[in-house]
Amino acid sequence: MKTELSKIAQDLEKGKITEREAATLLLGLFSVTKRFSLVELENVLRKPKLALISTDLKNILIEGNGYHYDSEEDIAFIEKYAGKKVLVYEWCGDWWICEDDNYPLFKKCFELLD
Repeated sequence: MKTELSKIAQDLEKGKITEREAATLLLGLFSVTKRFSLVELENVLRKPKLALISTDLKNILIEGNGYHYDSEEDIAFIEKYAGKKVLVYEWCGDWWICEDDNYPLFKKCFELLD
């Protein structure tokens, strides 16, 4: 990942790619581009907000949709983000962590800091 980030930064600096292309490539590293068109990506990129994810993330998610979040992937997600400051964005009524768009969040899952 570090190599890919560095290459994108170098290409942008040398003018080989535009800022929009760089943004798309960066989001592609986190599989975000699969969800959005280029126009939608521009809107998402303009709207990230800093948030503090609740330390009670698992229980809030369970309460919100009834799923138990017991798989290894679920546990890793919760351990990675619970109690942490991250960038989030809103899309079509759902909230998402910018670097990991596999789990939609409820507004109760976080507190906006900016």
